[in-house]
Amino acid sequence: MKTDKKIYAEGKWRKCHISDWGYLRFALNGKTILVHRYLYEQHHQCCILPGIHCHHKDGDKLNNHLDNLELIHGDEHTFMHKFKGGSVSFKKERKKWVVQVQENKKRKYLGLFNTQEEAQETLNNYYSVGEK
Repeated sequence: MKTDKKIYAEGKWRKCHISDWGYLRFALNGKTILVHRYLYEQHHQCCILPGIHCHHKDGDKLNNHLDNLELIHGDEHTFMHKFKGGSVSFKKERKKWVVQVQENKKRKYLGLFNTQEEAQETLNNYYSVGEK
């Protein structure tokens, strides 16, 4: 797991799980917390306001290094991801990563994968080859 060791060393949580959207999360005081948001808030000693998203610059939802996280407005974040037209997410019930794209307002599934890296590579190849 990629992140800053200092904050993990605080021992605020014991078990992290991958959410259906592919983000690491944990339980703290009965609430489900996204690791990347928690790390950003703890490091910068701030509270992320509603409508602001903590974005992974490199697109790797498991890369929680502080230099990979930035705050952006929710509308901009949505546009960034919708513009690509595809997504990689983790399906807990199948324990697999799924890749899907949107074409002509319809979803197209590109497959299920054992690792996030395989899934992301498939999505990247789909767009670089121009199979649309």
